[in-house]
Amino acid sequence: GNRFDAGNSLLKHGVVEKKEHGNATYYRLSELGKSLIESAQGFV
Repeated sequence: GNRFDAGNSLLKHGVVEKKEHGNATYYRLSELGKSLIESAQGFV
């Protein structure tokens, strides 16, 4: 899939959070996403 599909998948799984502020949209890692990345990297 493309990057948009990947982003939607991450949103569905709660790994990233979507924040809308005015006419801009931000995506940021949720706590779940951060912990998943940390465990995947061996807590670098």
